[in-house]
Amino acid sequence: MPNCTRLLTAGPLADLDAAQYARLRDDLVAAESTGLKPKLFDPLLSPYLDAAGIAAAWGYAAAFLGVTLLGIAGVILAVASSRSRNKAVSDLG
Repeated sequence: MPNCTRLLTAGPLADLDAAQYARLRDDLVAAESTGLKPKLFDPLLSPYLDAAGIAAAWGYAAAFLGVTLLGIAGVILAVASSRSRNKAVSDLG
């Protein structure tokens, strides 16, 4: 949650005190296990759901991009390795 706290603090929403951050964290943890239903969330903390949702979307996008780039790099390395091996074998024969 440290990243979430940093994003919330830097955002346009009002700063929370330690007790409110703890309540927000506890509510989010509880919601993760039961399914997040914004209508049932504490109305004072519900604006922070949007900020958390945006942060999560960016996190998922960054993770997807990273995995995609690693996959592309793996394919390039596999093709280069295969070509290198085929050239070495043809040089022997």
